[in-house]
Amino acid sequence: MSIADPFVIRWPDAWLTDPEIGPVVQYLNRFLHDLWVRTGGGTDALAAITNSETYETSMSSGQFAALHEDSEQLESEIYAPPQPASHEEAEYTDNRRYRSVKTSVNYTAVDHDFVEGNNGVTIKADPYPSADDVIIVANGDGSTIRFDANGNNIMYTALDTCMDLQRKGTTITFQWFDDGPYWRPR
Repeated sequence: MSIADPFVIRWPDAWLTDPEIGPVVQYLNRFLHDLWVRTGGGTDALAAITNSETYETSMSSGQFAALHEDSEQLESEIYAPPQPASHEEAEYTDNRRYRSVKTSVNYTAVDHDFVEGNNGVTIKADPYPSADDVIIVANGDGSTIRFDANGNNIMYTALDTCMDLQRKGTTITFQWFDDGPYWRPR
C-alpha cells in the first residue's frame, strides 16, 4: 500500500477557472507538492518511480485567451523585464564536458565532476572554488550521501555547510556564486 500525495488537491472549478486566482492555485498546488516531496513525504514505492509529476489544468483555451488578454493589460501598469527572443537564448549553455566519478569512499570534487556516491560517502567540494564552478552529486544506492561545502556555505547562511541526498537516484547540481559567496543547488 502506498501513501497518497496529500497535496494533490481537487480545487473548486470556480477557483481554477478564475483568471486571477487560477494560476495562483495551480502554483500553490505545485509548490506544496514539491515541498512535500523535498521533505521526505514521497518515500513510498510509488514515489520511488518518479518524484516529479505533472497535473492537468482544467482551463480551456478560451479561458486561457482571456487570462492572456488580462495580463497584457497589466503589463502597462507593472514593469516586467523584457523576455529573450527565443528559449535557446535564455538557456545557460556550458560546452565543457563532465568527468564521471563513481565512489564508495569519501571524495573531494572539483569543477565539472559528476560524482555518484555509494555506501554513505561524503562528497566534499573544492575548498577554493572559482566563479561558476559546477559539481553534480548523485545518490547511487539509497544510503545517505552528503555534499559538504568544505568550509564554504550552501546558499545564503553559514549554518548550511552540507546537504544530504537520501533517495537512490537523486541528483543535485551545485553551482558556485562568487558574489554570495556560496554553493547554490539548482
